[in-house]
Amino acid sequence: MRLKKISLMIILALSLFVGMNISAVGASTADTLIVHYNRYDGRENEFDMWLWTGDLQGSNYAFNGSDSYGVTSTITLAGTDLDGIDSVGVLLKVGDWDEQDISSDRSIDMSNPNVSGEVHVYLLQSEEFMSYVSSDTGSCDRNVYNDPDECAQVIETKLLDTYFNDDLHIEFSASVSVTSA
Repeated sequence: MRLKKISLMIILALSLFVGMNISAVGASTADTLIVHYNRYDGRENEFDMWLWTGDLQGSNYAFNGSDSYGVTSTITLAGTDLDGIDSVGVLLKVGDWDEQDISSDRSIDMSNPNVSGEVHVYLLQSEEFMSYVSSDTGSCDRNVYNDPDECAQVIETKLLDTYFNDDLHIEFSASVSVTSA
């Protein structure tokens, strides 16, 4: 009888370790991409995006909204080449490639959507760095900062501070099933 109790306790302890499921709170796949873009010179509305995956040609996407950060583009991924992929290339450009925001490609990680299935990415003029966290950076007050470089530094500092200080939301769950013989 004592051996049965010890065996049951060992099985219970092992099932706690083996059955523990640690996962980030979020949807399993992204169904919406929301790109937020800020320019310290106020020319956000002149830009649009070129998005592509892998070796595919890509497509043009316009900014179709705005928020306190700048302009936004909300893209429903179902039925597009972007549906179900882990990474999206992005270039910000004016017109028919008359001007680009930066000369190098940026890559958006689509593998960690929020609980609503959305991936939010925050882009800043002339910076390769991208943030995936919601931030209350707002745009730079151009009446206070007359120098575009100083204004860009203010926004970049706020983005980096938010990115590195954002709370991680992790859900822990454990399942245990014990049967006696």
